[in-house]
Amino acid sequence: MGAEEGERHSTSMSVIGKVLNNSNEHAWEVLIPLLNMWNQTMNKPPLEDKEFQSMITYCSEKALQKRAENEFLAEVHQAENITEFKNDNSLTPLTLEQLINLPENPQGKFIVDKLIATEGINILSGKPGLGKTWILLCVALAVASGEALFETYDTKQGAVLILEEENGTQVLQERMILLGADKDLPIYFLSKRGLKIDRETDLVMLLNFVKEKNIALVILDPFLSIHSQEENSSSGMQVVLGALQKFNAVGATVLFTQHTRKSNFGGADDNIRGSSSIIGRADSHLFVTEAAKGSKELVVSREKTRRGEHADEAFTLSLVKTEEGVSLELSDSIPQKTEKKNKVEQAKDAIRLLFLEGIDMYTFEEMLEVFKKEKVDIGEKNIRFALRQMVQKEEISAERSSRGLRYFIVANQPESINVPNLLNV
Repeated sequence: MGAEEGERHSTSMSVIGKVLNNSNEHAWEVLIPLLNMWNQTMNKPPLEDKEFQSMITYCSEKALQKRAENEFLAEVHQAENITEFKNDNSLTPLTLEQLINLPENPQGKFIVDKLIATEGINILSGKPGLGKTWILLCVALAVASGEALFETYDTKQGAVLILEEENGTQVLQERMILLGADKDLPIYFLSKRGLKIDRETDLVMLLNFVKEKNIALVILDPFLSIHSQEENSSSGMQVVLGALQKFNAVGATVLFTQHTRKSNFGGADDNIRGSSSIIGRADSHLFVTEAAKGSKELVVSREKTRRGEHADEAFTLSLVKTEEGVSLELSDSIPQKTEKKNKVEQAKDAIRLLFLEGIDMYTFEEMLEVFKKEKVDIGEKNIRFALRQMVQKEEISAERSSRGLRYFIVANQPESINVPNLLNV
């Protein structure tokens, strides 16, 4: 079977694909010369050698990729046993004596020193497109190899499972190659499989695979895509977080990415999308931002940890491209994280941002309505204190109306504004 001009490309792709997909790669050494001979004798006229070779390369890579995915999926299904997984300790309470005498976790407090809590739920948050997936892949490589992350943060070596729903295998392949990944590292991928951890069959299958392969770190990217619950629902998120805890119960650490809100009110913990129960349950939270607007450098700050250390770790990363590939490198000077703002200062920042939205005035109730809509957890009392202080410093002003006090930035205040009136808030 060959083809005339106009149909040669599609016919050749079909023939090459069928031959390579249905043969062992060890036989390709013989089959590829035969495919070249087929092109020369059957296509009228033959495709140019360069074009035909590029088609063979593409089809062979796809065949190997599909074969690897099928083998991995077979391993997953082999590990699957819906009735097998049980958390044997779920109904066995500890006495106080047993609790006090529990041995320390041999893996220590952190699977990645200071950053990612062992057998905990960890979050990497930031705006879309900043490079969170690059950071996750670097974490995976460091843990799988036991090498220090960014040559700075020690790791506990272990196998890694990555559930990824955004980029796909081709992007992951390209990035791993650029990062110089050792193909023998114990890292497993499930990309765009539509798995949901709040679906019992999927969860049990994954848990059994984690146990079978002794997975130390499970990476979920992004959090939104690996469950079917409403992310703003506290009850829905409790279901998902309960599922994540089951990974902890079988000895695995969980790390997932989560986007932040478009409006940056308050601190980093306040800006994670979804129910507040998400950040409330986290054992560690790493927040990614640009070092400056338009900058290629990223600042990663640890906003929260339950492991007895102050959340004051921060560092700058740069994506460095060389002839050998790419790498994420720590800057020479690691900036100290600025002191976390208290709630009153966060309220001031939120109020300032309100006036940047193009509206000249707000009543107190209107501010509360916006903050509630944006899920800004600052508190009415803190907002009132912030308003008083901002008026006293003449940063904003106010006037009384039939609707109560209306607040203005000083540049937009009408002549009738009486600043001291606000002190009665």
